[in-house]
Amino acid sequence: CTTYSRLRNIRETPKMPAFEDLFKMELFNKQMQKVSGEDALKGKVILLYFSAHWCPPCRQFTPVLAKFYDQAVAEGKNIACVFVSSDQDENAMKDYFTKEHGNYYALPHGHELADFLSGKYGVRGIPTLMVVKQNGDIIEANGRGQVTSAKTEVCDEWAKAL
Repeated sequence: CTTYSRLRNIRETPKMPAFEDLFKMELFNKQMQKVSGEDALKGKVILLYFSAHWCPPCRQFTPVLAKFYDQAVAEGKNIACVFVSSDQDENAMKDYFTKEHGNYYALPHGHELADFLSGKYGVRGIPTLMVVKQNGDIIEANGRGQVTSAKTEVCDEWAKAL
């Protein structure tokens, strides 16, 4: 029956990615160990860092973000950062992440959620740092500018938006 075939195909269609998938998946920590997205992100302001090793402005901003993030976490700020790589090569992504980034998390290289997040937040260039709530709503679209020019107290302002 044609109707049955169509219904079966609809049921077999893969689910489109959603922001909430970040909490349901495994991320990597700086040591490339798997970490539950929920354990890493729940209850925190989320920083989504879109970057790549081949991008000169990214390589300039990454140490600034790493220092900011590590200092903020040491001060007890309620934030979590996820690196969303634009690298073409998984080994380059892993090398860049483990050697140059802060002690935060990374989305697995090539994961479909990377394209979804780039589209959702209108990422047109890198580096881009989006600061978002638990439901994915934007707190600050120019996180890069705030991190570059502000002190870690800006994390307290972000947290008020949760």
